[in-house]
Amino acid sequence: MSPYPREEVEAAANRFAAANVVAEENRNWEPLAEFYTDDAIYTYVGVTSNGAVEARGKDEIRKIVMGRDMEDYAGWTFPFQWIAIDGSRVITRWSNRAPERRADGSPIECPGMSVLEYAGDGKFSRQFDLYDRLSVKAVIDEAAGLRGDAAKPKKKAKDKKKGGKKHKGKSEKKGKSKKKGGKGKKR
Repeated sequence: MSPYPREEVEAAANRFAAANVVAEENRNWEPLAEFYTDDAIYTYVGVTSNGAVEARGKDEIRKIVMGRDMEDYAGWTFPFQWIAIDGSRVITRWSNRAPERRADGSPIECPGMSVLEYAGDGKFSRQFDLYDRLSVKAVIDEAAGLRGDAAKPKKKAKDKKKGGKKHKGKSEKKGKSKKKGGKGKKR
């Protein structure tokens, strides 16, 4: 049972979806951080981050999730297909969509989902993004092939260690690096 009326949760979810469209148009995701509480937690398994990312607090979300990890996705869109609400939980289905199109005009994209926890006052306290990292990498590679350049986005190794918590895999704990790729979005 949610302590918030369904209408309030739905209104916040719809404002969030509309703000994502504005962020796509402006190629600036950082204003979306205002939809999170000061102590919110945003988690996803990113491709460029090479593992799990957990940003704690609105400032980290702005800097890491909406800033650093989105900077290589200029021109990409992440359209919502649907939004479901269960109490104070909001589930969204969206696409990681490259700006390029296939010869038949179809988009180069793969699916993603987010689970957000509504916390009142139009803000969310948690978000967890779910998407297949290899599918996002395939979108990046296909789009790069259409452009005739090497696969993008690419990150510098030193950027991966700035801010946020990264959970290391076994090979990383032993000092071995994993192959780099690109990250899909996040909501």
